[in-house]
Amino acid sequence: MKTILIIIFLSTVTYSWETPSLNQVSKYANKVKSIYSSYKKGSDSSPAEYKEKTDISGISDRPRNTTGKLLRLPLNIENVFSSNNCDQVIKKEAYTSCYYPDLKISTMVYYQLQKKDLILGYTKKRPSFYPEKGIPNKYRAKPKEYKRTNFDKGHIRSHASTAYDKSLLYQTYSMINIWPQRPKLNRQTWIKSEKYERLVARKKGIIHVLNIAYIKRDHLTIGKGIVVPAGFYKILYSTDDDFKRCFYYSNKILTSIEVKKDKLKNHEVDCNKIRY
Repeated sequence: MKTILIIIFLSTVTYSWETPSLNQVSKYANKVKSIYSSYKKGSDSSPAEYKEKTDISGISDRPRNTTGKLLRLPLNIENVFSSNNCDQVIKKEAYTSCYYPDLKISTMVYYQLQKKDLILGYTKKRPSFYPEKGIPNKYRAKPKEYKRTNFDKGHIRSHASTAYDKSLLYQTYSMINIWPQRPKLNRQTWIKSEKYERLVARKKGIIHVLNIAYIKRDHLTIGKGIVVPAGFYKILYSTDDDFKRCFYYSNKILTSIEVKKDKLKNHEVDCNKIRY
């Protein structure tokens, strides 16, 4: 490998249109040394630039998690949550997850909320977060991977939307129901969409909820490869009438002024233009 890299370097110098300066030679030599070092050490010790290239290999300009299909409401859940769109479909009583092991997150989560459930009561005690045992260990997101990352463990189906049933509530603390979210987003702005879904469920009797992670090609990762979405969609619709409302939240650092001015309507988007 070392010999091959030196040949590449010499070729670069020999076939330049101009004779390289001493600074250029030094720059090329350092780059060759860096590349060789990264291969020699292995991917775990590779430079961030090399890691990012391996992360996005073979990915189109489309966001990583999308098939490019336009969302059509009401959803055919069996078709959307299928092997055509998901690496792994995980069905629980509380929700259905479209899970991507290489991303270590769910890219979509669907559930229903009903008025008759929301009025049953409220459990304040919060269970502990836990890794999903049905997923091979190396592909599981673990709670400890969020330590010192400046990201919250943000619920997809929220505690407050499930607090009427302790068994279902426990399921919402699985890491497949968690997205890395900026603290102010999770605690102060996204929470408004969660309150709204409960409001609509109480008014209509039942509401369908689909949450989609928007993942860019140049995504961040935390822990041991947990992908950080660039933003999140919350889609609400009814099968009893034409009601549908869709919201998008960017997963960015928010200032106190932005939080203060934030309103739910600021995040409303055209449901017919969302892709999954």
